[in-house]
Order: sequence, then structure tokens, then C-alpha cells
Amino acid sequence: MILAIGFFSSCEKKDPTQTRVGFYVLNADGKHLDDEMEYNLYIDKQHKGTLEVSQFETTDKNLLNYQTLDANKHSIEVKQGNNLVSSTYLKITSRQAASGTECNVGGSVNGGSFMKLDQDWNPTYAIFQ
Repeated sequence: MILAIGFFSSCEKKDPTQTRVGFYVLNADGKHLDDEMEYNLYIDKQHKGTLEVSQFETTDKNLLNYQTLDANKHSIEVKQGNNLVSSTYLKITSRQAASGTECNVGGSVNGGSFMKLDQDWNPTYAIFQ
């Protein structure tokens, strides 16, 4: 009996957290905006649509590409055409969130900004261009 209790208590429990997140590209200086090329969002190597560009942090539902993420660490990539412009990761659990550079793009660090809003709003993730 003790052995069975020890076995079940040592099993890793999966975090059931799922979070709906709005994604967009943040370009605060307004320079280098290329309207001819779409910004494509890839989460864990799967295409999830295009992203809008904003010059300021936004909660505008018309600009956000909403995706539901579980508590795993997710690879977030943004491509413009075939060019990778951002490679970050995002992990959200019931108690915390983490994000950062997945790999350098063009020899420089890139990133994003996760903003958890109140209960009436979904969190947002701004990808820096």
C-alpha cells in the first residue's frame, strides 16, 4: 500500500492551464514597416496566420491574432516571406509566465513582451521587430 501511494505521489502532474493569447508585432519606432510583406506567425513550427503591426502596446481585438496555448513551452516564430524576423519562446502556467529569445536572428537577440491583463481581457504577446 505504501509503495502504491509513493508511486502515485511521485508521478509528474500535467498542468491543465490553457490561456488564450493575442499576438501582434510591436514596432514602436514606426521605421522599417514593409506593408507588402505579411508577418506570419508560427507556433511550434505550425503556421497560425498573419500578424498585424502596431506602433504601441495594444489590446485592440481587431489587431490581435488569438491562439490558445497550454502550459508547455512553445516556440514562437515570426517570418516575413521566407525570412525569420523573430524567434522566441512563451510558457504560461497557472502561476507564472516566461518568455525570451529562442535563437538569435541576424546575429542579434530578439524577443517579445507578454502582458497579462485583468480577468476581462486576454493576455497579449508583442513580438519585437
